[in-house]
Amino acid sequence: MDYLQAEEEGLHHHLLAEEQLTDEQLSEEIERFRRIVLSACSSLGNLQLVTDSAQDLTERKMEYVPSEDCLASLKDIKRYIQEDEQGEGKWVLR
Repeated sequence: MDYLQAEEEGLHHHLLAEEQLTDEQLSEEIERFRRIVLSACSSLGNLQLVTDSAQDLTERKMEYVPSEDCLASLKDIKRYIQEDEQGEGKWVLR
C-alpha cells in the first residue's frame, strides 16, 4: 500500500467515525486531508506554453493540458466529497 492509499484509508476511517478530537488533533486531521485532496488536484493536469512558429513571441498563450491520471483524479475528488458529505466531520470540505 503506497502513502496516498494509506492516507485515503485514514480519510475513510475518520469520515465515517464519530470521534471526539481535541482542537490540535482536529487541526492535524484537517491538514492531512487537505494534503490528500491537493495531491489529487495536482494530478489533474497543468498549464503549458503554446508554441506556434506563426505567432508573435510577444503574444504568449497558456493552454491547459490534462494529465494521464486526470479522470482518475476527478473520480477520487468526487469520492472524497461524497464520503465527506456522509460523514459527521466534514474533513474535506472544511
